[in-house]
Amino acid sequence: MKEININHTRSKIPSLAIVVPCYNEKEAFPYCLEGLTTVLQNLLAKEKIARNSYILFVDDGSKDNTWEQIKSTSQEKSFVRGLKLSRNRGHQIALLAGLANADTDVTVSIDADLQDDIGCIEKMIDKYHEGFEIVYGVRDNRSSDSVFKRATANKFYSLMSGLGVNQVPNHADFRLLSRTALTALKDFKEQNLYLRGLIPLLGYKSSSVYYSRDERVAGESKYPLKKMVALALEGITSLTITPLRMIAAAGVATCLLSSLAAIYAFIEKLLGNTVAGWTSVMIAIFFLGGVQMLSLGIIGEYVGKIYMESKKSAQIFYRRGSKTRNERRAMNTEDERMTSYSKKIIAMLYLAAIFLVYSPTIIFSYAFSDDWSTLSDVFSGKGSPFQWDMQSGRPLYAVARRLAFTLVHNIDDLAYLRFFTVISVFMFCFFLFSFIEKRNIFERKITTIAFPLLICLTPAVQVYNSWATCFPFVLSILLAGISYATLKPINKKTTIIRFAASVIILWFAFAIYQPTAMAFLFFVHA
Repeated sequence: MKEININHTRSKIPSLAIVVPCYNEKEAFPYCLEGLTTVLQNLLAKEKIARNSYILFVDDGSKDNTWEQIKSTSQEKSFVRGLKLSRNRGHQIALLAGLANADTDVTVSIDADLQDDIGCIEKMIDKYHEGFEIVYGVRDNRSSDSVFKRATANKFYSLMSGLGVNQVPNHADFRLLSRTALTALKDFKEQNLYLRGLIPLLGYKSSSVYYSRDERVAGESKYPLKKMVALALEGITSLTITPLRMIAAAGVATCLLSSLAAIYAFIEKLLGNTVAGWTSVMIAIFFLGGVQMLSLGIIGEYVGKIYMESKKSAQIFYRRGSKTRNERRAMNTEDERMTSYSKKIIAMLYLAAIFLVYSPTIIFSYAFSDDWSTLSDVFSGKGSPFQWDMQSGRPLYAVARRLAFTLVHNIDDLAYLRFFTVISVFMFCFFLFSFIEKRNIFERKITTIAFPLLICLTPAVQVYNSWATCFPFVLSILLAGISYATLKPINKKTTIIRFAASVIILWFAFAIYQPTAMAFLFFVHA
């Protein structure tokens, strides 16, 4: 990947995410939270970062109450977020999980022990404003380390350099990445991660800030000698094939030396000198056998990595993530989902079409002449629709229609009563439109409009609407909303709730009017 030089300064105030991997850090978490909160507030006060910046703690399957602290803090503070891995996957995977979930202009990764200088975060932001895409936090000395650790660290960096790995010496995982660099990093599909070696491979313009490493604020180190050796082997085998070439070179050298030894032994044999050395022969056999086994072990390491890469298994499994009071921005692009503006336009056009469909029921009296004949019977005393409705099993409809009859005195008054029909239709449209959109039933905008319109244009709905005096969908839609809220999955024990709610809703539907129950079948089934 070619290096990209960016010489200009940035004018936009960037949003910042501070990614903090944690593993059994219950003692260090309060200190870490306090320190990073102060840094975030100072940067906000100086207007170096945007207001939507936050701290993201990634729990790497901790066995203590680290996650409980993260979750409770994220609920109290809007600038704190949490992410929990399903099990312990290691520091590098936890760090990558946090970076993958950060959706900001700039990300800074730092360990929870606060051995890295959090004051350098501001210097990193300044470097970003100068045009750097990557800023490394580098220790200016290793005086706080033991003699053994200093010696092994220096040898490790020398070895990595000799093997051709481009790595920043004395740099761990304290760094800044711009959105551009982080997007490029996500293109790596590594199963065996060594971020300290992958980041320099991106090739973007980089800089460094130097600091002195402090002692751990609390708790104990999560990187014993065993894990450090494993990380070193990970770095060597993940980023270079030089060891394989060294094995080939050693094999060639061994063959040359063996050939020279064979020539020497043959000459000595011709001269009559006995080739002594049973011991030397045995030592050579065992030595070569050891070299072969070591070579096979290194080759096996590479074969294992090839096997892991070929499986393309998922690196990260999330158990759950804490939500803050500020919801995370949706990651979907505009071509995957309709924008809010287009939704409003579609809804307005749809409701206008519905109004035109149902306007004859308000404007023309013939649409409700049958209702007027029923009213005439009531006024003349020839019959009692109230008793008819009660006896036919629709008591709620009977009450509603009796109240409606008290509001009208002639056929023209029914036109005003029909406005309730229009309102109920609008409610039905809004509910149906929202229902379809939330369920993602359709992808195309035209079908989202056509499907509810088709339902309302069906003969059953039209005939029903043309002669029903008190349009039952007014109460039906209110109950539909209640049923929708009731039937939403709350926990695993929703079977009884769904059954009870369905029975109650259907009973209300029949009590209002029998055809209404048919409409409710759609909602209950959904």
